[in-house]
Amino acid sequence: MARQKKPAGFNIALLAILFALILIRLAEIFIYPGSQILPPDIFFAVAITELCLLWFYAVKEKERLVWVKRKEDELSEMKSKFTLITSHELMTPITVIKGYAALMRERVLGDITEQQNNALDIMDRYFERLENIKNNLAKLSLGTSGSLIETLRPESMGALIRVTAREVGPFLEKRHQAILLEIDKDIPQINMDPNGIQEVLINLLINAIRFTPDNGKIIVRAKDAADKIRVEVEDNGIGIPKEKLADIFESFYELQDIKKHSSGSIEFKSGGLGLGLTIARKIVEAHNGSIWAESDLGKYSRFIFTLPKK
Repeated sequence: MARQKKPAGFNIALLAILFALILIRLAEIFIYPGSQILPPDIFFAVAITELCLLWFYAVKEKERLVWVKRKEDELSEMKSKFTLITSHELMTPITVIKGYAALMRERVLGDITEQQNNALDIMDRYFERLENIKNNLAKLSLGTSGSLIETLRPESMGALIRVTAREVGPFLEKRHQAILLEIDKDIPQINMDPNGIQEVLINLLINAIRFTPDNGKIIVRAKDAADKIRVEVEDNGIGIPKEKLADIFESFYELQDIKKHSSGSIEFKSGGLGLGLTIARKIVEAHNGSIWAESDLGKYSRFIFTLPKK
């Protein structure tokens, strides 16, 4: 949202006049003692004018901030309604189409060829992708991060990372990428929602796969950091501009040009709805943790999240 600017030229002119008057007053006191170059009322009038202008700008700035906050709240409510409606609208057609596909696979509607069976396999994969989109939209529409996690229980972060790395293994093989795990041996178990934290890890790993060229490398680190567990997912991909690092966790935010958008899961520079990092942030915050990103454009991106031990 554009920031309204004060008339800088007018302010500078007013300050210049005030500075000139101060110099004249100093000259009256030290250079020409006893003389009166300008009437004393001028200094008083300028000071009152300055105070009035400062008050006016303070009032206008407060009004602007109130207006910006109201617009941000309205936009947030619109996003929430949009995601909720879209999630519900996707549910019915997905269910119906999956039902008919299942009938075809079971030959209820007649015999099918091997080629048609292969087509059903492809349809199933895309049904799964649609369901993932629907589920992410539903999670985002919940609004509060606390509702994104289930029951907390003691779990090993190292074991969870190893399982997740195996699950994304086929994607890494397809892109000829390597993954390296650097997990401290003495990391204690902590209370967490394992499904939620695994979703965080998957989102970060898929993100790394997408924005790392073929034959690239991804490193996942986990270490004991005083009263926290620190996890890092680092790649040697295209990186993120520093001015964008604060925005990438916002809903529907995509770094890529929408004209070049690809809906693939792991293709290089492919994009989604811009929800993965938002959901990851909400899940981590629901655990009273923190998540952020570091990057050097053209060299690497590193996503870090921490979870408290207690």
